[in-house]
Amino acid sequence: MAAVLFAFRYMNLIQGKGMFITKFHGLKKIPLKLGVTREKQRVDPLNKKMYMLYKLNAVRK
Repeated sequence: MAAVLFAFRYMNLIQGKGMFITKFHGLKKIPLKLGVTREKQRVDPLNKKMYMLYKLNAVRK
């Protein structure tokens, strides 16, 4: 929601004639309890045929 408000305010500010430039600030390590982990996918989502069959419960590996 905040990103939408920022985009709207930014567009109003530049009136479609501006450029938004960002700079990489760095990385911070976070404790594992704050990070999100999930199981490995059984089927590669880049293989569209197998992924759709997997999602439709037509095939199980």
